[in-house]
Amino acid sequence: MALSESRRTVSAHDVALREIRDLILTGEFQPGAQITQETVAARLGLSVIPVREALKSLQGEGQVEFVPRRGFFVSEYSREDLLEICAIRAALEGMAIRQGIPLMTPAVIAAMRDAEARMREADAAADVIAFLAADRRFHFALLAPGSGPQLHRVLTSLWDRSDHYRAKFLSDSATRHSNHHEHDEIVRAVEARDTERVIELLDAHRLGALKGLEQGAAAVGGTPPGPADRR
Repeated sequence: MALSESRRTVSAHDVALREIRDLILTGEFQPGAQITQETVAARLGLSVIPVREALKSLQGEGQVEFVPRRGFFVSEYSREDLLEICAIRAALEGMAIRQGIPLMTPAVIAAMRDAEARMREADAAADVIAFLAADRRFHFALLAPGSGPQLHRVLTSLWDRSDHYRAKFLSDSATRHSNHHEHDEIVRAVEARDTERVIELLDAHRLGALKGLEQGAAAVGGTPPGPADRR
């Protein structure tokens, strides 16, 4: 995955951040796996410094963990962590919806429909990364009218912290297919200006993801030990 000419105008930190994040989200870097800075730097054609800074950024997002004297590890899945993220998102996104539904415009709805179209294209191509990006555009188009700068910043952080969970959940093709119907229902509720219905659908959307992840963990025998257990 050498650095292409078209990306040399992008900062080395940004390239490293995007590439490592994608390796985590696609599952090439599995939960609990150690990320060796020198190996990643050689793979990307970068020095170790931007790779280290990118890993620190991902640590702030909750994507990786740092173990003293050991290095960086991909974060494990944690039911408690995900439950807390979902609970906070439910409260804050509900607030954004209540504030934003009266401000919805045809342009917002068009942006949501465009994002859903991109999701269908990514689904057909089995491109999980593109699907995740379009899914985020869909939800943030919905949340934007009712989100001020501070709320937007907090929601962005929460979504960053749950990206590896979303990638795990949406790596299954049947799960991706079911998302289309759920998103269509959300758009129809927005068009009807039905605030409580939009909130109800979003809550069910999150709950479905949580249940799917729990079922997946049960199927493989639960969550393995985290990096702290390997000190």
